[in-house]
Amino acid sequence: MSMGIITTGCQWGEQKLAEPPVREAPAVRQTLRTVDVSLPARGQAWVVEVADTPRAQVRGLMGRAEMRDEAGMLFVWGEGGRRSFWMKNTLIPLDIVFLDTDKRVVEVVTMEPCVADPCASRGPKTANVQYVLEVNGGTFAGEVGDVLEFSLGSE
Repeated sequence: MSMGIITTGCQWGEQKLAEPPVREAPAVRQTLRTVDVSLPARGQAWVVEVADTPRAQVRGLMGRAEMRDEAGMLFVWGEGGRRSFWMKNTLIPLDIVFLDTDKRVVEVVTMEPCVADPCASRGPKTANVQYVLEVNGGTFAGEVGDVLEFSLGSE
């Protein structure tokens, strides 16, 4: 099994994919399924879009000028790995919550929109991240070790 660094959050790579345009017509935006995510230990809940394809993961929350408080995006991979995110073309601050294969929080990073080129990426050093939750910056009340609850239907 090979391990690589994946940079997502609105773009991913070590293996970088072609960058989609920042501005696209609303009809072109991909419709993603949603799932309920909760953090019972802190009384928080969201209805989030699921980014479980390379196309959706590359696009992430890029180009969105606002997001409801109870909304977000959940990035899903088939197995744990090393993940990092950057904020290129992302217009709103985000809390980026890295979860292991047991849906346990391993790191929380609040990131601001990127104005530099290139944009810096951030992520945990662990190679066991299978899920990443993005919500509005400064709103995630959880801590490392907390467990999130959600069902993707294929578990």
